[in-house]
Amino acid sequence: MADGPQFTSRVAARVVLLDPANRVLLFRYVEPWSRHAIWATPGGGLEPGETDAAAARREVVEETGLTDVALSPIIWTRESRRKAFKNVAGGRSRSSSELPSPSPAVPRRA
Repeated sequence: MADGPQFTSRVAARVVLLDPANRVLLFRYVEPWSRHAIWATPGGGLEPGETDAAAARREVVEETGLTDVALSPIIWTRESRRKAFKNVAGGRSRSSSELPSPSPAVPRRA
């Protein structure tokens, strides 16, 4: 195994959630290895065999608890290769987060 960061890829779906005032929901994460803050939309990696839409819905439920979300068509895609970093606290490899293809979602309005 080579020393230092290794490149890795991950397929993921992100969702742009808008409230009735057209504000976007963002989460703030702090990378443990760099201590840099990252703002990101809800989303995450696809499970094996999962579609983009299914992953987007699952991630919205997991991260927000919202279950009544209508997905619109994909508005943007991105391909990125990121370096994997050593997770010092846990002593195991961990890949840095990507900001992959966000799939928008708009909550249904009554």
